[in-house]
Amino acid sequence: MYLQGSVHGIGVRFLLDTGATVTMIARGVCERMAPGDRPRLYEVTGNVLYADGKLEVVGKGKFTLSFGEKVKSTALV
Repeated sequence: MYLQGSVHGIGVRFLLDTGATVTMIARGVCERMAPGDRPRLYEVTGNVLYADGKLEVVGKGKFTLSFGEKVKSTALV
């Protein structure tokens, strides 16, 4: 299931995965944010695995997610 919404004001389409253990944001979405609006990204240790293998993780930060209402969430980029 997909939901229309935004991450820090950037329009996105969320994939709602009820089995996911983390929130992920595409690097491109983060790069579209104005440098002064981007949350600070902190180092992440370990790997994120998905059905096709490993994902490269740039860092984690606190983002404002909106899909009907605003939610603050820590997400991996």
